[in-house]
Amino acid sequence: MSWFRWNLPNLLSGLRLILIIPFVMALKQNDHLLVILVAATIVLTDFLDGQLARAWHVISETGKILDPLSDKVCTALAALSLVYYRGFPLWLLVLIAVRDFAILVAGVILMKYRHIVPVSDMVGRVTMTVVSTCLLIYLFSLDLFKLPMIIITVIVIVISAISYGHNFYTLMRRKPV
Repeated sequence: MSWFRWNLPNLLSGLRLILIIPFVMALKQNDHLLVILVAATIVLTDFLDGQLARAWHVISETGKILDPLSDKVCTALAALSLVYYRGFPLWLLVLIAVRDFAILVAGVILMKYRHIVPVSDMVGRVTMTVVSTCLLIYLFSLDLFKLPMIIITVIVIVISAISYGHNFYTLMRRKPV
């Protein structure tokens, strides 16, 4: 298998970390077209990295860490930019960041003490989709949908935190292999 094929999914995850910079700059400059193009590219790379890794059977330990880390960094920086430029609630950014940080810490603990690289589950994917939708609503200033989406986002984040907490507890109680 070629180097390119083996590494492309991870390169796409890394590219998201770079693309967040022009996204924030375009948002600051109120360049709607560039914001849309960069955001679409970020979403596309997020979709493609996992699809390609699974299709080509090149799922790597690096990818299991880099993909969700890229998602969390991009989400946090996009949300922080939206707090500043579009009125996204700071308290909601804090809630998202606390959840993501807790998941990151739990993942590090699982890797260190149980040699398990945790992967995102369906609840995590749904949560990222809901959070991303909320961010898009603020990005495009869709005022009518802001409050309902905030409520849905908070509910989903709480459910996700409980789910991840339960999974962490279960994995830590499991007898070592």
